[in-house]
Amino acid sequence: TGGVCGIDSANSYVEFTSDGTTTYYIMVRGFSAFSTGDYNMVVSCAPACTPATTNDEAATAEAISLGTTSSDNTCATAGADSYPTCGSSFATYYDSWFTVSSGSATSLYIRSTAVASPTVVGYALYSGTPGSLVIVSCSTTGALLNPTVTADTTYYVRAFSTTPAAKGAFSLYVSDLT
Repeated sequence: TGGVCGIDSANSYVEFTSDGTTTYYIMVRGFSAFSTGDYNMVVSCAPACTPATTNDEAATAEAISLGTTSSDNTCATAGADSYPTCGSSFATYYDSWFTVSSGSATSLYIRSTAVASPTVVGYALYSGTPGSLVIVSCSTTGALLNPTVTADTTYYVRAFSTTPAAKGAFSLYVSDLT
């Protein structure tokens, strides 16, 4: 069998909103062909988180201006978009989406900061449109980055946490260098 939770083992967690009447089937599978043995599965129910996150997907991104935006991803659900390239392909990304115009800038400062621990909010900057987004820059810790951008372009910012315990209030800072 595998190791103790979090030690020498690969653990997964998923959270989703159910309608309370649908039957769901859960597939359990090992990481590789050599991943065999016993497993533990815990399924639990809780009331829906409120208020629901309205900018939970790129298609419903909230438009923001340059500067600092206060937000909260406590009720964010697992994103339908693929994982950001700076993150793990095995993580679940509880995300909130924003759009910001670069204006005349060709470079932006971007940072996300948690209001309180244990909240951890990373972010990814994308160009394109929902369904065909291309990653420009990414930080799993929210560290200040300075990506090059195209002037007069709308960009998508995905603020994310990778565990339910890391969700919460945060500020998102986006500024031009002009």
